[in-house]
Amino acid sequence: MEPDRGITWNCLPHQYRFLRAICGPESEHRNVALIAGAGAGKTVAFAMAAFHLAAANPGMPGILTEPTYPMVTGILEPAIDELAEQYGIPIRFSARKHDYYLPWWDATIMCRSGEKPRRLRGPSVGWFGMDEVGDQAKEVFTTLQGRMRHKRAGLRRAMMCGTPRGFDWVYSLFGEIGGRDRLPSSILLRAAAADNTIVTAADPDWIQGMRESYDPELFKQEVLGEFVAIGQHTTYYAFTRAENVSKIVERKKGLPVIVMVDFKHSPMAWVVGQYQDGKLVCLAETNGEGTTTEGACDWVIDGFGTPGRETVYQVFGDASSATPVLSQNYSDFEIIRDKLMCSPKVNRRTPRLRDRTNSSNALLENAMGDHRLIVHESCTRLIRDYEQTRNIAGTLDIDGSDTMLSHYARAVSFYAVMEHPILAGRGQFPQRDDGE
Repeated sequence: MEPDRGITWNCLPHQYRFLRAICGPESEHRNVALIAGAGAGKTVAFAMAAFHLAAANPGMPGILTEPTYPMVTGILEPAIDELAEQYGIPIRFSARKHDYYLPWWDATIMCRSGEKPRRLRGPSVGWFGMDEVGDQAKEVFTTLQGRMRHKRAGLRRAMMCGTPRGFDWVYSLFGEIGGRDRLPSSILLRAAAADNTIVTAADPDWIQGMRESYDPELFKQEVLGEFVAIGQHTTYYAFTRAENVSKIVERKKGLPVIVMVDFKHSPMAWVVGQYQDGKLVCLAETNGEGTTTEGACDWVIDGFGTPGRETVYQVFGDASSATPVLSQNYSDFEIIRDKLMCSPKVNRRTPRLRDRTNSSNALLENAMGDHRLIVHESCTRLIRDYEQTRNIAGTLDIDGSDTMLSHYARAVSFYAVMEHPILAGRGQFPQRDDGE
C-alpha cells in the first residue's frame, strides 16, 4: 500500500489490512477500527493511514486525536516525524498549532487532544482519527463525526486505534455484532501484541515478561487485545482468601519494613509489610480509629522497631502527603521523615485509579498463576477491601457509598503501582484521575 509518489510502506500484516480497509480499492467502510494489544504497532499504522487520507483528500484538513497533549507530543507527532523522514515525505510543522502541512497534497493534519471535546468543534474536515480511542470519551467521536462534512472530501473516513477497555462505547459501536448501537458502515480489525514480529524477534522474552507481570484478565486485554470486563463489578477480582491470605507469614529480620499509607482517608489507613522472596507480605494494619500522623508513626515504631541500622523503613503514599497540614506549618511527608527517618516515595501526581488497581491485581495473581501479594489474616480491614470493593456499574470508578471501604487497599496500591507498575496503554502517567 502506498499513498502515491512511489512510497511503499514496510508494514506488518495487520497494519496492511488496516490500510487496505481505509483506502484500498475494495474499501467500503466509513468507520474503521484497529483494536490490538499494547505494542502491536497501532500508532505507526495510524500515522501511515493519516498520510493515505491526506493524499486521498488533497487541499483539505484532517484531524487526529490522542487522549492527552503529552501523548500528542510524545507519541503521535514522533510517529509522523519518523515516517516522514524514513520515506522522504516533505512536511512543515507548526509547533504552536500542532499542525502538519503536506505540500505534496496541499493537505493539513491537525493533531489535537481529546481531553476537552468541545474544543474540537470548528471548521469542516475531510477525515479524522482517534488513537488510544478507549481512553477518549464518546463525545470526541460524535464531535468529530459532525466535523467530517467537507463538501470536497474525496474519501470520508473515521479511523480508530487502541487497546480495548472493556465493553465500552468502542465495543458497542464496532465490536458488538448485531448490537443496536453498532455503526452501520464499520469494520473492526484485531491483532495481538505478538503480531508485532519486529519486537518479538528483537526480544523473544517480551510476551513472557508480560505474562509474568499481568493478571490473567489484564493479559487478555493488554496483550491479546481482547474485550474483557476488567473490574466492571469487583475491583480486586484477582483476590481469593485461599491464595492471598495466610496465618503463618511473619516479619523477616534484615529486610526493609514497608509502610503503605492512604492519607486521603480520615482516619488514615496504614498497612505495614515487607517484600519477601518476590512477594509483598502485608503484616499489620492500623485499627481504623482516629489517629494523627505522629501517632501512626509511633504505632509503627512500637511494632517494628526504632529506625536505625536494624530497622530501615520505606514509606509509600499519595502526593497529598507533601501538602502542609492546614492547622500546622509542616506536612505528613515531613512528619514521617522525622519520625521514621526516611522520605516517603510518592509520584508527582496521584497515579490513575486504573493503573493502581491493575498493578494490585497483577500482584494478587498474574497470568502465570503466581500470587505475589500475601495478607496476614489479622489484616481484616485490608481483606475486607479486597473482597468487597466494587466499581460503579458501567465504569471503572470505585463505588464510594461505604465510606469506610477501599482505603487500606488504596494504601497498598501506591506501593504496587510504584514498585510493580502495570500502566494501561502507554506506560505513562496521564493527568490525575482518582475516580474515587
